[in-house]
Amino acid sequence: MSGSDPELVLSLVDNLAQPLVVVDRDDRVVFANDAFYSTFAVTRRSALSRSIYEIGACDRPEMHRLIDAAFTEAAGLTEACRIELASEGADHFSFMVTARRIAAGRSGPSVLLAFDDMTSRAAATAPQRDDSQLILTLIDQLRNASDADCGMSIAGELLGRHLDATTVAFAEIDDAGEYATVVADWNASTEDSHPTRYRLSDLSPSLSRDLSEGRTVVLDNVCLHPQAPEAPCKEGSAQDVGYAVLVVPVRNEQRLVGALAVAAGPARKLSSAQIATVEEFAAHTWEFAERARIHRALHDSEQRLRLAQIAGGVGIWEWRRDTGEVYWSEQSRLMFQFAEDVVPTYEAWVSAVHPEDRAPLEAGIAAAWDHGRYSADYRIKRSDGATRWIRSMGVTDAVVSHSIMRGIDLDVTERKEAAEQIRRSRARYERLFNSIDEGFCIIEMIFDRDERPQDYRFIEVNAAFERQTGLDNPIGRTVRELIPDLEEYWYEIYGHIAKTGESKRFERWAKQLKRYYDVYAFPLGDVKEGQLGVLFRDVSDRKRREQQINDLIGEVNHRTKNLLSIVQSISTETARDTDPIEFSERLSERLSGLAASQDLIIRGNWSSVSMSDLITSQIRNIIGERHDQISMCGDKISIKPAAAQTIGMAIHELASNALKFGALSTDGGSVKVEWYERGPRVVLSWNEEGGPAVYPPSAQGFGRCVIEDMAAYALGAEVELNYDREGVRWRLDAPSEDLIAEEPGGRT
Repeated sequence: MSGSDPELVLSLVDNLAQPLVVVDRDDRVVFANDAFYSTFAVTRRSALSRSIYEIGACDRPEMHRLIDAAFTEAAGLTEACRIELASEGADHFSFMVTARRIAAGRSGPSVLLAFDDMTSRAAATAPQRDDSQLILTLIDQLRNASDADCGMSIAGELLGRHLDATTVAFAEIDDAGEYATVVADWNASTEDSHPTRYRLSDLSPSLSRDLSEGRTVVLDNVCLHPQAPEAPCKEGSAQDVGYAVLVVPVRNEQRLVGALAVAAGPARKLSSAQIATVEEFAAHTWEFAERARIHRALHDSEQRLRLAQIAGGVGIWEWRRDTGEVYWSEQSRLMFQFAEDVVPTYEAWVSAVHPEDRAPLEAGIAAAWDHGRYSADYRIKRSDGATRWIRSMGVTDAVVSHSIMRGIDLDVTERKEAAEQIRRSRARYERLFNSIDEGFCIIEMIFDRDERPQDYRFIEVNAAFERQTGLDNPIGRTVRELIPDLEEYWYEIYGHIAKTGESKRFERWAKQLKRYYDVYAFPLGDVKEGQLGVLFRDVSDRKRREQQINDLIGEVNHRTKNLLSIVQSISTETARDTDPIEFSERLSERLSGLAASQDLIIRGNWSSVSMSDLITSQIRNIIGERHDQISMCGDKISIKPAAAQTIGMAIHELASNALKFGALSTDGGSVKVEWYERGPRVVLSWNEEGGPAVYPPSAQGFGRCVIEDMAAYALGAEVELNYDREGVRWRLDAPSEDLIAEEPGGRT
């Protein structure tokens, strides 16, 4: 040929329908024709310089042996070898491959591989089998399977016996596509099942990818596979002991979820019809398994729901308003005590409702059809006579039909009774809480970062709180808001109780409230919460009385000493003016007058004595009940105890002298006693008439000393004493502030 002959040869080769490829000593593609690229679904760029074993699953032991033999032998054809190969796509081919060593070129010797497609010939010569009856048998037997595992076992045995297989296994594949877990298998022999978990890459590097992409993997003899497991291929030739493997992927929504694997020995070529049968078995069986699992899950869910209804006392109902159909669950029947022969109807349900609750209940249901939700608590009357409380909730079906309402019933009788008991207990507590005279509050302590008490907030108070404190609307407010200048010891005491959990009773003065309190404070709940209960009462009156008693005791001690001094003085002065026989009588009279004044002072709680009562008691002590010769009139005045004691002694001396020497010594005499308040002064007068002629005494005795000197000195008064011949006249004019009592009622 001429210099252009090589181009002509290449053109002729490219136009051949038979796939041809040339590989070098490194098994790399140096040339291929268009038929090769098309058959194995590769491009010229992706194939050239690429190892032949990386194309179309050519990495087969028989391909290795064929190429090696061609390089070692002299130029010529090697023995043809039938090899099952695949394209880069999903197609499978059966080829008769021949190899010829060709002359060495620039890169050394090469081998020409020629592929003769035997796929169409095998399909044409293979006997056609009708497996439709087998599929019908599978479907029929799956109907009787109790669950997914049972169905897979039935399918596995049926398929295994049909294909004369060794093993049929169904496996689930994890989300990552790395592991296959056998969930059901069938073995022709009695040997144990195969391991239940496989790593797909241990079986073939491309197995996971092929299955994930939906390709069925077919190996006529797994022992000729480069990564075949060693155990089944130890003895004898590969053709004698090998076995065929078929793996069909199962995909769900474009995701690999499982596989059906068939192993058949000895090694054989599975026909396309057999492969199709296995693929159809996989589809039918997996679909059944999915339905069986869903059915089982639904059944289990229904059982759990039923148990939950029984355990929780929940009844389920459905009402179709357009047809009148009503459904009650078993728990609903038990709840309402409907007999088995009672047909579920709206009317039957309403008849069980307590008469007082029917009208509002039906109105609520009617409204529920409009807004889509229904909820009510109502009473029912059961056949055993018991009244039970039911809580019912329902919704309309917005998807299927608004005339369908579904809901649940709960028997809440015990809950209602418990709530009623709590309500009554709360009411009793509130009545007690608000009826006690003592104030009560719950406070929450507020501490700073150093855990020092800074303030406290009122959480709850009773009705007496405001009466006891004068504070209005304290709930939610702090005491520093209400009483800014409250003494610090209140915070210290309450803070200590909150921290230690120790109760404490104490009495303290609240200056800003001007009240004295008796307090009992105690922790409430967890110490960490810092809440206290505080029971308290205003004891300011008691404290004042206690102070008065203390003051009174001091006053009594003081007055007793004064009284003893007066008694001693009376005794001494009386003894000086009288003989021993008259002394006893005179002393007794004066002490009796002093005692009468003391009675009035004590009766007035050591605070005041009525002027009228004082004068009356002294005159009665001298002359008894004979008052017809004496007239008294004056303002209603209460005088101080000390003033009462002095005036009482003066009146006693005036009355005693009048009875012995003056107007009261005769039946025709009379005495007029008057008192009144004029501005800042009080005037008291004693005037006698109609008695014997009066002459001034020759000497000043004890009586005159009391009437003039003692009264003037003790009361800061001006005293006038005149001995007129018609009768004695005595006048006392004293400052009101030294005479009138400070207590209310001192004057009117």
